[in-house]
Amino acid sequence: MITPANTQILVAGGGFVGATMALASANAGFETLLLDANAAPSSDSRDPRASMLSASSLQLLKRLGVLDGIESSLQPVEEMVVSHGSRSGGCSPFFLTFPQEKTPRSPPLAYMIENRHLREGLEHAVQRRKGLRRHAPAKVIRCEAHKRNRIEVRLEGGGTVNANLCIAADGARSQLRADAGIETTGWRYGAHALTAVLAHEREHHGVAHEYFLPSGPFAILPLPGRRFSLVWTETPRAADALTRCSEEVFLEEAKRCTGGRYGKLSLESKRLAYPVQLQLARRYGAEGLLLAGDAAHVVHPLAGQGLNMGLQDVIALEELLEESARLGLSLDSSMLLERYERKRRFDNFVMAAITDGTHRLFQGEGDVLRVLRDVCLGTAQASPWILALGERLAGAPGTSGA
Repeated sequence: MITPANTQILVAGGGFVGATMALASANAGFETLLLDANAAPSSDSRDPRASMLSASSLQLLKRLGVLDGIESSLQPVEEMVVSHGSRSGGCSPFFLTFPQEKTPRSPPLAYMIENRHLREGLEHAVQRRKGLRRHAPAKVIRCEAHKRNRIEVRLEGGGTVNANLCIAADGARSQLRADAGIETTGWRYGAHALTAVLAHEREHHGVAHEYFLPSGPFAILPLPGRRFSLVWTETPRAADALTRCSEEVFLEEAKRCTGGRYGKLSLESKRLAYPVQLQLARRYGAEGLLLAGDAAHVVHPLAGQGLNMGLQDVIALEELLEESARLGLSLDSSMLLERYERKRRFDNFVMAAITDGTHRLFQGEGDVLRVLRDVCLGTAQASPWILALGERLAGAPGTSGA
């Protein structure tokens, strides 16, 4: 339990977006309190999760000191190949490649980093940041707006926090969003994404591959060394079987789906599966409250843009907070919410529509669907605006990555 406290900005949620938001808020000159429901960040060396960072996300994390000491954990993604295939491992002759042309001076499309390393970098940055306090474990059970431009957050076990502004980064099942009466729209895809880290025999050369199988995308994302992050979308039953089966059976299935292009495979992490869904908040805040990250939007993982969307929320909010401080505006001003929604809602909706539409195009088998997908891929490779859109999905430099 923490004793009653006051702060200018309260950030609820100690995940990647929440911790980065707290750093950005303190960096903008605001007294900030970060509430984390978890006692301490996980340091599990067998955590299978990894994230793709766009150029703008990378710049944000560098500026906030998150990458200090962990830059060697970054893997540049030099190229991305998109195709579709069958359960037997066959692959269509039509595919997309981003970028089409590479030069020695071309910047990477994006960067991959294992979540355990990113978590370590965030923890060190939070500990060093002046003007930022962190309380954990601190689970929010109630949030209420009060008079005099204050919002009160009640914590499990007693204790309250009063703030001028509360930023909810407490995930897809946000308690703060529910307390504010903000509804969501969306659906589950009836699929689970299985993720694992695999070591392999042959070099990956920084190339990411995304195969669209009938059950969903099968993504191979390069990591430092001869290793890759696997994100494999399957039916819940199949994903559960792949999680529980022997290591030998799992590796044989993975090798079959990759066509054996990486040679001998070995498992370096646990296997973890989670449900795939789309969820969008109908509003991005209420009186004294703003939503960020998964509390505001959850999209299909096929483009690897969930974290980038959340970090773009942080960038937008940091700019608005700095402007509010410069102009002397109240942090609970309705204008702040309106401007935040203008900056982020449309971009997030577009990314949700792109990922949902791509998923539906490549879902299912059949000759007609196969021909349609081949036509789309063949046409897209020759279309500059579709290639530019694809680089946006990949988080390429010069895009928002969201």
